[in-house]
Amino acid sequence: MDFFIILIIFFTVTANLIGFLIFKKSGNLYLAALAILILAGVFGAIEGFWAVAVIEDGFAFFFTDFTLLPSCYTTV
Repeated sequence: MDFFIILIIFFTVTANLIGFLIFKKSGNLYLAALAILILAGVFGAIEGFWAVAVIEDGFAFFFTDFTLLPSCYTTV
């Protein structure tokens, strides 16, 4: 469980850093925002497929979206 939280933090920081570098190079804020938006989708897909591979469950793809919620919301 902690692995996925670290992965979310890593991908968030990476996407924002790439967006910042694009903004500094081009000076276009909209291009940087578009890059962050696209990277969020790409990194989300990577993390979802990684969760399926690690947890070996078809519904694990959706599990990564709820890792930041408190445990009282995720227990059944």
